[in-house]
Amino acid sequence: MDLNTIVSRYRENGFASGLPALSSDQVRSIRSCIEQLEMDYTEGAGGHSLNQFFRVNGHVVIPELAAMTGNPELNCLGSCWTKKSYRGLEMPGI
Repeated sequence: MDLNTIVSRYRENGFASGLPALSSDQVRSIRSCIEQLEMDYTEGAGGHSLNQFFRVNGHVVIPELAAMTGNPELNCLGSCWTKKSYRGLEMPGI
């Protein structure tokens, strides 16, 4: 997606989506991990639904999600919009 499309959608919707932060291989890997967890813990874990771990601080109890927190592309997204830049590109007029 080009920069003008990102800016245009942000201005129109008030948020940006579809920004490339993970590769297809990374997405497949984390999805596979989550699907395996869902199969292994169909009854939940520690007396709680597995969904609770994904909704609230999943990165604290699921190592694969914790590993994603070190991804600079993901960590950048919130702070980059505040700085009006993404991947080193200035986002004028946002």
